[in-house]
Amino acid sequence: MRDDAITLERSCAVPADRVWETLIRPVFWWGDDVVLEPFEGGRFHEPWRDRVGQHHTRGRVVKIDPPRLLQLSWKDDGWTFETDVAVRLLENGNGCRIVLTHRGWNGAPESDRERLVAAHLGGWKHHLGSLANCAETRHLNETGSG
Repeated sequence: MRDDAITLERSCAVPADRVWETLIRPVFWWGDDVVLEPFEGGRFHEPWRDRVGQHHTRGRVVKIDPPRLLQLSWKDDGWTFETDVAVRLLENGNGCRIVLTHRGWNGAPESDRERLVAAHLGGWKHHLGSLANCAETRHLNETGSG
């Protein structure tokens, strides 16, 4: 069975180590209520709201290899399956490429899979843009260069 993984890439104009400093501090780019403990086994928790009400996404840091890889388990409350999110930072000249892969969607009920993948694709596009923009802005503010 094919794994309907979400894979997104985004260029960032700052080096991977600077993006990493932003990535592991979600208060800067994701939200001040997101918890990420940046060590293996550390907690991840994202509370979020939609038109239905309050929800929670929870997980653990599965693997961490600064400044190259952050891998999380990922499960919304009420899901009977768990997914996996990996964020890789690849050096690219004076900047880096941010590569996000969210896999494990074959565990989702077939009737919900397409909707869940589409919703997470949209969310990840937004969050990757926020991560890159925040890392670039923080770098400019710290160095005073542009």
